Amino acid sequence: PAICWSAAHFFSGAAPAAEPFGGAVSAVGLLAAGSAAGGTSLGKRPCASAASSECGGTADDLPAGGKRTRRKPAEPRAAPFVQKLYDMVTNPDTDPAICWSAGGASFLVRRPDLMELAVLPQYFKHNRLVFFAKQLRAYGFRQRMASSRIDVIREWVHEGGRFCRGGAHVLPTIQRASSAAASSSQGGQGGRAAGTAAGGGGASVARGGGAASGGG
Repeated sequence: PAICWSAAHFFSGAAPAAEPFGGAVSAVGLLAAGSAAGGTSLGKRPCASAASSECGGTADDLPAGGKRTRRKPAEPRAAPFVQKLYDMVTNPDTDPAICWSAGGASFLVRRPDLMELAVLPQYFKHNRLVFFAKQLRAYGFRQRMASSRIDVIREWVHEGGRFCRGGAHVLPTIQRASSAAASSSQGGQGGRAAGTAAGGGGASVARGGGAASGGG
């Protein structure tokens, strides 16, 4: 008579047991009645977002002040080879084999034998110094000439000056030479060779025609 469920959930015309308002008996009865009727029980939190599919809402039904969080763009990362090279040169444990120069704008390969024996296998899947040098050139490094041919120390420097001590934030800008540039270079050389061959053929035809005219 005082309080009851709606027709969609549960209705009981009988008065509950004599309990004060907020008593445990009435709360348990309401929970049981809600579960039997398939409705929302008191122990279950209602849908907090109006845009939830369970509530049947849309994105326009977001609560006032609600803001959608946007994902931050991924930070650029250095190429794996460049990052490993920087870690290898910076690691003080590898200083007997490879280390930064005094100015920090280049690095020195001091012990090639130690590089192949212990350092390269620690960072890469090979231990060949020749392949390591090939990778360096592919990323824009060049080797400075030593003061003497018998000097085993080799100094490497990046042509763009982007590989230096303390410059880890610049490493993502060091990129491998694209194969497209290499193919265009080869195509240009092939075009020049073809042009030279065509020019030579034209000259031969001209010389042949001149000789024929002279003979006539």
